[in-house]
Amino acid sequence: MFERLAALGPQGLRQRLLLALTAALSPVLALALVLNHQATQGLSDEAFDKALLNVAVALAARVEIDTDHDLDVDLPASAQALLQADATDQMRLAVFDQDERLVWGDGGLQACSPSASAQRLVGATAEAAVQTRRCEGQVLRVLVLPRQGPFWRARVMVAETTRKREAAAQRLLLTSSTMGLALWACALLTLWWVTRAMLRPLERAAAALAQRPAGEWAPLATEGLPQELQSLLGAINGLLQRLQALSQAQQRFIGDIAHQLRTPLAGLRLQLDLLRQDGGGLAASTHSHHQLAPLVADAAVAERVVQMTLALDRMGRLVGKLLALARAEAGGLNPELLQAMDLRDTAEACANEFIDQAQHLGIELSFELASAPLRGRSADLHEMASNLLENAFLHGRHAQAQVCMRSGLQDGCAFLEVEDNGPGMPPAVAMGAWQSRGQHGAEARTAGRTQQGVGLGLAIVRTIAEQHGASVEWRPGAHARGTRVRVTFPGCPLSDS
Repeated sequence: MFERLAALGPQGLRQRLLLALTAALSPVLALALVLNHQATQGLSDEAFDKALLNVAVALAARVEIDTDHDLDVDLPASAQALLQADATDQMRLAVFDQDERLVWGDGGLQACSPSASAQRLVGATAEAAVQTRRCEGQVLRVLVLPRQGPFWRARVMVAETTRKREAAAQRLLLTSSTMGLALWACALLTLWWVTRAMLRPLERAAAALAQRPAGEWAPLATEGLPQELQSLLGAINGLLQRLQALSQAQQRFIGDIAHQLRTPLAGLRLQLDLLRQDGGGLAASTHSHHQLAPLVADAAVAERVVQMTLALDRMGRLVGKLLALARAEAGGLNPELLQAMDLRDTAEACANEFIDQAQHLGIELSFELASAPLRGRSADLHEMASNLLENAFLHGRHAQAQVCMRSGLQDGCAFLEVEDNGPGMPPAVAMGAWQSRGQHGAEARTAGRTQQGVGLGLAIVRTIAEQHGASVEWRPGAHARGTRVRVTFPGCPLSDS
């Protein structure tokens, strides 16, 4: 039952515990209230029944034999008035002889006599039968006390309406119910406090895991924790160790593949350079070796060599971006590697690398740099800025191409921005590049294959930005021309903790 209640209720463990414990306590409280009602009713009846018994004993003491040897009750009118002087309930009195003839009092009580199942009430001097009866349109509590003398027997009957005893029972029930509800509320408050205290170590462990940056594999502390939580954290620590081993294996694989890919690419490039050099030497000697002239002078072969060289260059750039992306995604952001830095210095370093390329391509490269201090990983942010400029050069290239890199602070947040006035980024590339990991994978891969791998460059930008807690915003440039990409870093600088 508790499992079904937990499934229907809140998802938090504390809320589930409180719900289950409340569901368990509620029937107990209901049963306690029922038992309490019965107990209070019994106590009320017992107190008022003893009062009736006292009246019956006092009346029985006035029963005697008169001069005619008949039973009689010697009760003054003032005493009878005193016994029946009650503003709330009505009391009726009667005495019957052994032949059930009325000796004295209210003869209508004969029809209200208790049955054989009546409750037995033992007093100080006699045993009486008492029962609640409905008689003549009234609910009466009727008590019968048998009396016996040396030469006579009689029955004394005392009946009273139940308004006082019902009011007293309600007051007792209200008082006890109020106390029961107060105790129930105190129990729930105690349960809430106990569950909060018992689950606090689990919440601290969850908070420690949530605040742990990517790339940190240190085991969680388990000292002083409950045994069950130690088992859970021990399993998590084992998982962290396995993840660390996988991460280290991935890093080693990245280093190995980088070496394995770059070495044959460099060898192919060298062989192409040697082929061009050999072709030039052969062309210079065609006058003396006419049989080689058709091979060397073949313009198609020379063109193929040039295209192979360009394709090899593109492959080298693609391999470099693939490796940069793999390192960025696998490395995470280790707080120990963070350092205080300024995005303006990163932008200036990129300027020195891209000015010559901009002049060669006929692109007007400008910088609007202001100080933008933060804590980050310098090499990654330099890679991010370089990819932004490369993509701007690619998509902003036209007759009067302009590319501008900006840095500074806005609303206390450091930002880095690159804007071009070209035809704008193709929608497929933009959509694939800015989707979060795991979303629209087909579009992102398609974008990565278009435009000479621009999707990879933007994927590197996105990955590095996410690891620094930054947001990336893409929008059209000034006058709805070109593309402007801004990376905004958190307002609060990252710290080592």
